[in-house]
Amino acid sequence: MSDVAIAGVGYTPFSRASGRPVLDLAADAAIAACADAGLLPEQLDGIGSHMVGADSENASALATALALPGLRYVADLNMAGQAPCHLVGLAAAAIASGQAENVLLYRALNGRSGPRVGSARFPGRGGPYRYPIGYGAYPMYIAMWAFRSRSLAV
Repeated sequence: MSDVAIAGVGYTPFSRASGRPVLDLAADAAIAACADAGLLPEQLDGIGSHMVGADSENASALATALALPGLRYVADLNMAGQAPCHLVGLAAAAIASGQAENVLLYRALNGRSGPRVGSARFPGRGGPYRYPIGYGAYPMYIAMWAFRSRSLAV
């Protein structure tokens, strides 16, 4: 079993209007994360991301933009909220099992000038039950769960 560690972080400057496509932002942040981890992008053999609806770029698009030569692991999740934690667990399992050695996880969007967090509609048949009562973003669910937990503890 391989040791697993989070080794690098990369991001682009935060702005109200980047004027750049999301894929360009993701690529710059990925290159910065690799540099922070002491890796060359071509050493990545795994990649993963998540989006809600189509508010980001998928992992295959970023892998292509980075020209990753030996990609062995890809995870593209269409979910919110718990997705970052889920991606870390999946990447750790891929590394521990030998499916990959270096996995890049990212989330990229133009959150002020593109689709905003909490504005995307979730796929599936749950919408008619969520949206009429105002549940359009994950923190709203967390608030209800926290309120219920507090109520049960009293």
